[in-house]
Formats: sequence, C-alpha cells, structure tokens
Amino acid sequence: MTFTQRLIPPATWQTALVRSHPILSLAVLISLLAMLVGLSPVAAQEATEQTGPTTPTIESTLTPDLIESKIKEVQSSSTLEPEAAKRIIEQYRGALSNLEEIKVFESQATNFRKAIAQAPLDSAALREQAAQRLAQESPAKPLAPNATLSQVEQQLAQQLAEIAAVEALLAELDKILDANTKEPARARKRISEANRELDNVNAEITSNDDSLLNPIEAQARRWALETRRDRLRAEILMLDQQLLSVSARSDLNLARRDLAEQALAESRQRRALLENEADRLRHIEASRVESETAEAQRNLADAHPLVRELARENADLSAAISDLTERLDQLDERQSERDASRRQIEEAFRSARQRLEAVGLSRTLGQSLVTQYRQLPDLAALRKASAENADRIAEASLNLVRYRDQLRRDNAWEQRADDAIAKLPAAERSALKQRLRDQVARRNDLLRRLIGIEESYLRGVTELDDNTRALMRIVRDYRDFLSERLLWVRSVVPISQQSFADFPAALAWLTAPAHWQSVAGILQHEAKVSPWLWLGLPAVLVLFWKGPALRRRVRATGEPLRRVSSDKFSYTTKALGLTLLLALPWSLLLALIGMRLEFSTMATPFSMAIGSALAAVGIGFYYLRAFHLLCMRGGIADRHFRWSSHTIRLLRVNFGWAILILPPLGLIAGATVLHPDAAFSGTLGRLALVALILTLAVFTVRLTNPANGVFRPFLLAHPESWFSRLRLLWFGALIAVPVLLAFLALAGYLYTAGILLDYLISELWLILSLVLVHQLVVRWLILTRRSLALRAALDQQATSPTDTAAEPPTEIAKPPNKTVDLAALDEQTRRLINSMILIAGAVGFWLIWSDALPAFGLLDNITLWRYTATVDGMETRVPVTLADLGRLLLIVSIAFIAGRNLPALLEIILLRHTAISSGMRYTIITLTAYSITAAGVLLVFGTLGLSWSQVQWLVAALSVGIGFGLQEIVANFISGLIILFERPIRVGDVVSIGDTTGMVTRIQIRATTIRNWDKQELLVPNKEFITGRLLNWSLTDTINRMTMVVGAEYGCDTRKALALMAEAAAENPRVLEDPAPLVTFDNFGDNSLTLALRYYLGALDCRLSVTSELHQAIDDKFRAAGIGIAFPQRDIHLHANDPIPVSVQQALDPMTPHPPGA
Repeated sequence: MTFTQRLIPPATWQTALVRSHPILSLAVLISLLAMLVGLSPVAAQEATEQTGPTTPTIESTLTPDLIESKIKEVQSSSTLEPEAAKRIIEQYRGALSNLEEIKVFESQATNFRKAIAQAPLDSAALREQAAQRLAQESPAKPLAPNATLSQVEQQLAQQLAEIAAVEALLAELDKILDANTKEPARARKRISEANRELDNVNAEITSNDDSLLNPIEAQARRWALETRRDRLRAEILMLDQQLLSVSARSDLNLARRDLAEQALAESRQRRALLENEADRLRHIEASRVESETAEAQRNLADAHPLVRELARENADLSAAISDLTERLDQLDERQSERDASRRQIEEAFRSARQRLEAVGLSRTLGQSLVTQYRQLPDLAALRKASAENADRIAEASLNLVRYRDQLRRDNAWEQRADDAIAKLPAAERSALKQRLRDQVARRNDLLRRLIGIEESYLRGVTELDDNTRALMRIVRDYRDFLSERLLWVRSVVPISQQSFADFPAALAWLTAPAHWQSVAGILQHEAKVSPWLWLGLPAVLVLFWKGPALRRRVRATGEPLRRVSSDKFSYTTKALGLTLLLALPWSLLLALIGMRLEFSTMATPFSMAIGSALAAVGIGFYYLRAFHLLCMRGGIADRHFRWSSHTIRLLRVNFGWAILILPPLGLIAGATVLHPDAAFSGTLGRLALVALILTLAVFTVRLTNPANGVFRPFLLAHPESWFSRLRLLWFGALIAVPVLLAFLALAGYLYTAGILLDYLISELWLILSLVLVHQLVVRWLILTRRSLALRAALDQQATSPTDTAAEPPTEIAKPPNKTVDLAALDEQTRRLINSMILIAGAVGFWLIWSDALPAFGLLDNITLWRYTATVDGMETRVPVTLADLGRLLLIVSIAFIAGRNLPALLEIILLRHTAISSGMRYTIITLTAYSITAAGVLLVFGTLGLSWSQVQWLVAALSVGIGFGLQEIVANFISGLIILFERPIRVGDVVSIGDTTGMVTRIQIRATTIRNWDKQELLVPNKEFITGRLLNWSLTDTINRMTMVVGAEYGCDTRKALALMAEAAAENPRVLEDPAPLVTFDNFGDNSLTLALRYYLGALDCRLSVTSELHQAIDDKFRAAGIGIAFPQRDIHLHANDPIPVSVQQALDPMTPHPPGA
C-alpha cells in the first residue's frame, strides 16, 4: 500500500471531491466561504437562509448621512476653537461607529432567529441523508476493472486529499461545537455587563450636564450617548437571540459532524481498497520484472562480457524494486498504526474534555484518566521515530538523485558499446549491438520504474513523518491537559472507607507462582531474540568479576594525595569514574530485566507492572549504591574530599540499611500503586507506598538531624548563620513533607502521593549530585590555590630584597609588585560556586516540578500589562505575565551574582597562564563584568517588553541631565572604556601625573587608583588620563635611564675620574650594556668639577639599589685613586669702620671645675 502520489493542485482535489462526495464538498465550500467572510461555518450557512421571522429593529432618527453632514459643518466652521472642534468630531465619529455596530448586531440577530426556525429542518435533512448513506450496502465506489498502477495511485492521491479536507472540516466543527458549549455563559455575562452599561448611559442622558457646553458640542454629546444606548439595546437583543438559538445550532453542527464522520469513514474505506489494489499491482509488477530479469540473465550466460555486465546491473535494479516494494508495504502498515493511534488519542482527548466540562473530576473518571495517561505513547520514542523518518527522507532523496544520474548516463554505455563493437568482426557487430541496445533499454525502463516507486516511498515517508509530528503534538497537549488536572484527583477511596477484604487477593496476585513463571518464560524468550540481554548480561558479569579490582584501584588513587608534590585533580576524576562504574552492575541488571519485561512482545499486565517497577528501582538503587561507595574507607569522601570521620560513618551506615529496605518497598509500591483494580492499589499498593514514604522519611531525618546529622559540624562552626538559626524550620519541613505525602495516600490521593514522592526522590538525587559537584569544584580550587601560592612563594624567593625608602620626587622608587590576594579570590570564587550550585538546584527543581504543578504553567495566564510589538510584520499586543516577572527576578539574580563573583573565578583561571600580564588580566575581567551588566540590562528590557520607542523619552531625559550635571561622570565613564581598550595605562604601570608618581592598582568606571611609594592611594578621574598630560614609565617597556652627578674637587685628574666612573658602571651587572653608559664632564661648579654618569636599567624595581651600589663603588674607587669629593666652601668678607678686637682663649676641660665667678 501507499499513501501518497504527487501532490495535485487544489483545483484538482476540489474537482475530485465534488465528483465523489457532492454533499461533503458543499460542506467544505461552506467552510471555506465562512473563513473568507470572517464568520464561522455555522454563521455562514445561517446567513444564506432567506426564510424565517423578522427581528425587531432599533428605530433611530439619526442616520449616517446626517452625522456626516454635521462633521463637515464642524470642519468648515471658523467660530469653533480647534480643541472644541476636535472633541465634537470625535463625538460624531463615535456615533457613526455605534450606528455601524447596530447594523451588525441586527444582522446577527436576524441570522440567529432564522437558525431557530431553519436549523431543526436542516438537522433532520442531514440525519436522513446520513441514514440513507448508511443503509447502502457498498457506499464506497468500486474500483475500475483493469486499472493500471498509475491510475490507482492517482485515485489514491485524490482520496488522500479528500480525507485531509474532511479532517480539516471535522477539526473546524469541533472548535465550533466547543464554542457553542461556552456560548451561553459568555452571552449571559455580556448581557449583564451591557445592562449595567445601559443604565449608566441612560443616567448620563437624563442628567443635565449639557448646560455647561455650547449647543453644537451638547448636541454631539447627546447623539453619541443616544447611539451608544441604541447599540447596547441591539447587542442585548442579539445576545437574547443567540441564547435562544444555541440548542438548534449545536444540534445542526452535530448533524454536520456526524455526516462528515460518515463521509470520512467511507473515504478511509475507499483509501484502504485503493492501497490494497496498489500493493497487489506493485507486487505483480515486481514479480514480473524479477522473473524477466532472471530469465534474461540466464539466456545471456554466454554473451559478451559487456552484455552480461548490463544484465547484472539490471538484476540489481530489479532486486532494488522488490526491496522497495516490501518497504512500501511496511511503511503503509506503520502509517495505518500511526493514524489509528492519532485518531484514538484525539477521540480520547475530546471525550476527556467533554466529560470534565460536564461533570468535573470524579474518582472514577480520574482513575480512568490516570490509566490513559500511563498508556500515552512515549514522546522520546516518537522523537526517535521522527528522526529515523528524517534519515529515510534524506536517503530516498539521495537515491532519487543517483537513479536520475544513472538514467542520464546513457552516453557512457554507448561509448563503451562502440569501443567493444569496433574490436569484433563485422559479422558479429550487428548482433552484439542489438543485444546491448535491448539491455540499455531495459535498464532505462527499470530505472524509470524504480524512480517512480522511490518517489512514492519518499512521499509516503514524508506523510508518515507529518503524522508522527501531529501525533507528538496531540500527545504533548493531552499529557499537559491531564497533568494539570490529575494531580489532585482522588484515585482510591480514603483509608477509612477502604475494605481490606481484597488484601489477600492482592498479595496473592503479587506472589502467584504462575505470574512469576510467566515472567521467567518472557525472560527466556527475550534471551533468544533480544540483543540487549546478550550485550548487557556479559557487561554485568564483567563488572561483578572486576568489582574487587575496581575497589582496589579507587583506594590506590588516594595514595598520591598524601604528598603535595604528587597531588593532582586527575586522581579525583579517575576515582569518581571508577566508583560510578563499581556501583553499576546491580542497577544495570535490574534495568535490563525491567525493560525487557515491560516492552516484550509477550508481555502480560503482571510482567509490565513488574518490569516498570524494576526499571524505576534500578535507577534509585544506583544512586544509593554510588553514594554508599563514595563513603567507603579510602574512597573519595575519605581521601579526596577529606570529610570528617563522623560524617562518613553516618552516611555509610544510613546508605547501607537504605539499600536493603528501600528497593524492595519501591518494587512492591511501583507494581501495585497504579494497578487498574482499585481494590489492589487501595490495599497492598497503599500500604507499600506509605511504608516507602515513612522509611524514606526516617532515612532523611537520620541524615539531616541538626543534633547528630551530617550538618552538625557546619552548625557548630557557624552558629550565627541563617542556616543554623532556621534549623528547626527546615528540619521540621523535612519531617512534615513525608508525613503529608503519607496523609495524602491514606486520604485516597494515591496517584498524587506517588507522583509527588517520585519528584521528591528526584530532588534528593539532585541534591546529592549537586553536593558531589560542589565538592569536586572545591577540590579543584584548593589545588589551584595551592599551585598559585607555591608559584608566588618561589617567585618571591627568587626576587632580591627591595629598598622601600623614600626618594626625591625627581626619582622613581622601586614600585611594589602587583600581588594577587589569593584568599580574597578564593572566597569570591567559593561564593560564586555556591551561588551557581544554588541556581542549578533551583533550575533542577523547576524542571522536576514543572510537569507536576500546573501553577507554574498557569503563571503565564496572569497578565500584568501588555505592550505593543511587531511580530511577523504585524503590530500585536504582547502580554507581560507573572511568569515573565519570575524570569525577570531570575535574570537579575544571576546577573548580580555573576557580575560580583565571576571575575574572581576568571582571574584565577587567567593566573594559570603566565603569558597573560596583570594589565591584560584586569582588562579582560573588567570588560567581562561590564558585558555581564549590559547583557543583564538587555535581557531585563526584553523581558519587560521595553523597546527603543518606549525608552527614548528616558534617553532624552538622560541626555538633558548629561548636558548639565552628569557630563563629568559620563566623560569619566567613557574615558575609562577608552583606557581599557586603548590601554595607555594598565594595572601595574608606574605613572606620573601632576606631582604624584606611583603604581596603577585599579581602573574603575569613574576613576583610577594610583598608589604612591608611601602606600597612599590617589583617586584620579579617568578624564585626566585622556585629556591631560601623563607620564607612563612602563608603557612600551621598562628600560629607564638614571643620571648620577658627582662633584670632584678642583685640581684632580678629571680623565681618571671619568674612567673610574665608567669602570664602576661596567662592573655592575644590572646596568645595561646596550644602550651603553655615558660619562661626561658637565660643568665647572662653584665648589666642584661636575661629572655625570648616565646609565640604563632594564626594570624600574632596581633603581634605588643600583644607585646605592654605584655610589659605593665610585666612592671606593675615588678614595683608592686619591680623588676627593668636593664639598661646599665659602669665603667671608667683613666690612667695618672700626677695628674688630680678636682674642684667642684656651678651651676649658668640661670635667674641670669652673673657678668662682666664671
């Protein structure tokens, strides 16, 4: 069978539709006409009726022409103020709009009254026609005798187009029927609102508010109010007729739907006949082609090699035709299954909606819907099937290209034939040439047949993929619909009303030997046919065999951690991988057995229940086993994470007994809680679920008890933290939640308790996984910090001591090294990691609970405000919902946390790359922080729906503010960006600005921090670095020149003194040879001969020490050569009129007593 042929134009399928089903084509044309005029199909049909009683109309003395004339008078008036004229025209235009709406309401009311009279007659006629068609023995048109395959495929394509049209009509009728169901409530609500508005309008008309207006404006206001009153009256009359006609119109639509369903069934029956006939003809053609090809190949056994080669290619093409025909059969079977599944789910979805709207959620209906929910197709399997269809489509497309290329390569065969014929005698050429032509002609015929079948296959796969996607959509919608409503439905009676007389039967069902024998038989069958068991069981056996060796290797990874020099993070990742592998065998075995029992072709209800429970228990058992092994002696928690012995022992003990108790309880609960028989699920299933919940509660309480649980060391170390202060609150919640679940199970909400317990267990595994990730990151940070600290210590040890004494402003002292505060970076990084773990946990909780709690989905229905946006070229009103507000808070939180803490982590990462300078690191980190802030602002604006047109007023206001008071701040901000990009200064540079010289330590948004040699910090606005004069001592390189001035005494040998100074510079290893030092005789001073030594240094941090060393060396050399260092001398000249007495006295010994009177 095949489902598709080449798509034919709409006109063609419409013509085919009219010929095969005139009544159905009329319905389709009515639907199309209704869509064109903007009405529903019902309204369109009713609008065509010409009979029926008339509807009372709203009499009014006002006409559109009269109001238009008044508008023209106002527009041409020169006595009215512009504002008053604008108000009057708006009133008149409102009156015109009201008159137009009155006509629309009267027309709709007329159609509704006609429907009251005509719809019952039309319904009866449609039902009679349906009965007549049903009474026909063979409504489907018989197939034409001797029809060819191409004719059958053409008819099949027409039938498919007809089915698609009828299905579209049915979907439209379903929407109309849903709208008919909701019409009465909406109409009554609107009638109530319209009556209130009518009372308000009447009150405004009777009030005397027109006395304050001029006559023209008073008249416009009165006309606007009167037309609005008439519009409300017309709307109320229309709504009354709508309510009266709802029943008749709904009955008519039901009759139409019944007729359309009947026509659809006939079309599908006709389609099945055509598909069967197409299959039969294809098989006949394939068999004929295969037999002819085989016969030709046998007859050409002794023919020329080139002829035999062509015959072999034709045989391959014939085999490809047979294979493709078989694949078409399989494709048709899958298409039939997919169609049946889609129709079944659509019908169940429609029925569920109708029953819920009629009676609401009852226990019986809820249990039925729970069963349907479990039986829905797996979306993952459907997605996989869609992906496989995509691969088939690609393969078929490539095959078509290849076959068409082969069909176009006839010239190549002709050339080869000519070459072969040229070598033969003339008598044999004619016969060989004819044989080659026959084979080429047959080859082309086979290629054309193959191309046609491949095109049919491609269309079939495309249609199958479309149906698969449609099935995915309906399954997703139905699943969401049930998830929103089934969570709080009572699936069994409360425990107080439950009879436990069926408990022995439930226990017998679970332990019946016949059931377990059937399980063993299914496993034996699967062992023969399933490759998964043959692949999985050897892996399980190998893991069991290698278990002790894996355990030893895990312990061996902890030995290198005893020494700092051999400790590496790779040992931890290796130990983690080995531990996870060690925990796998039992879980893998349970999962393999569970999946084979659940999905086996021989599966029974018991085996499916046991298989599903085993698969779920296998996952939980893996988590329990993995965390138990993490806490083994010498394992990851002990050697790598260095947890306390109390914590490890507590975890090991509790996970040990949980492994023995929780899986059996989970197996019993999983197999019986959702049993179709409420007596089984309400007794054995409920008891097993409550026992599982309480056991899990005991496990959680023993682990988290503040007095002696795993949090005890943290609570003792941080008694003032909020976690410690709120310990009674969170510990009480951990106790209350399982108790609440147990209460729900006892109250009859068994499905709810089971679903919530599943999510809570998923939360527990998520928390444990996040703890493991957190510990891995913390260990990486510890190793990284240790490595960086060791490197810093080695660098500091290799650096010589530095003189930190002050120096004159004209000299540059040794700048302090740019040190990295590893402790601060580590603290910030830890905060970032904790925040990211918290965010990951929140996202994980959202993903876990989003399917269960429709409140999260309902947040999108709470609209806070709306904004205008252009969507697909059209302006639409887009709502901002409460969910958007939640996303906004999440974006702000993430941006704030990342902006504050991510740069620290980035700096730690960059520090590991020694080629990156400190200035480059600072630039990268600062720009990253700016980028995070900008991205956060853009996301916030996008979430709030703020566009440029809405914030341009804010930009304009900021521009005015910038022009007055904020220009300096903005100038500094822009200058800071220029500094970061152009980098005239960098963190770590030594600069002189004004009378301050120091090192740049920080470049911020507004100002840059410079620390001088006295450890004083100067904040310099960024603008000064861009617009002012700046001296950067280390912009391109750190080579700098020093000048040393020496004053030699008069009379010394200056040539020898200059040579000694040059010798001292050459002997110092830190004085650069290139550029070479320069020694000069600069000046004859007042007291000395001025000699100067100019030399270059490779770094700024050795200026003072080299200066001191050169001073010492020059002084030593001058002393040895007898060259003195001059000192200041002064000649004193005294001018006096009288002689100055001068006497010389001997100084007294201070130890000798002074004579009396002295």
